Amino acid sequence: MGYIRVYCGNELKTQLELGEERITLGRVDDNTIVLPDPGVSRVHAAIEYQDGDYYVVDLESQNGVFLNNEKVNREKLKYWDEIQIHNFVIKFMAKAGIGATNDQDLDASQSVASDKTEFYNLTDKTELDKLRQKTKQCYVTYKTASGEPQKLLIQKPRTIIGGGKNADIKTSGWFAPAIAATIERQGSSYELVPHKRGNAIFQNKQVVDPVKLIDGSGFIVRDIEFEFFNRLD
Repeated sequence: MGYIRVYCGNELKTQLELGEERITLGRVDDNTIVLPDPGVSRVHAAIEYQDGDYYVVDLESQNGVFLNNEKVNREKLKYWDEIQIHNFVIKFMAKAGIGATNDQDLDASQSVASDKTEFYNLTDKTELDKLRQKTKQCYVTYKTASGEPQKLLIQKPRTIIGGGKNADIKTSGWFAPAIAATIERQGSSYELVPHKRGNAIFQNKQVVDPVKLIDGSGFIVRDIEFEFFNRLD
């Protein structure tokens, strides 16, 4: 038997012990392993077991499957082989990684953001290398009261929007609450959490309960318009 380890950049996202059952990899939630990026097809590839060996199979994906930097349709796997699907690298190993987990830590929220796969013209090893080094960057953009554009990287588990001294993004007004809303990390995804008197608006409706944010989500807190991004950079 063997294991696959899924990396995004240098970060190990998940690992899975392989058996004799066929597994699929793709953008939507029905796959065994979800790779949430628009450059990944809905059902992109499979790993199949046959006569004691494992094979990687391209399921007519738009951007292809690469094995050790060579584009393949169906190829037998050897230990230490590296499969590249867009910016994700899947390593085929003989044993589990130390300290790794079988729990999937890939943010599947983006898998439903668009039904279309983005096309990338990957023609040489240099382009593949650049793509595999990219990692997701999470940030919000907004404008200050004076209209000046701002960008804030989301690097903490909890980002505060409000009028208090500990707020990461300041809101104006005499009666602005210390905490109007927060952006909170839940595993590898993010939520907008409204607080009392935050006047949070999401998808044109005022919300009082947490809502999940995906790449491109827009929302308003205390009349400040925000756009949330969680994408490759």
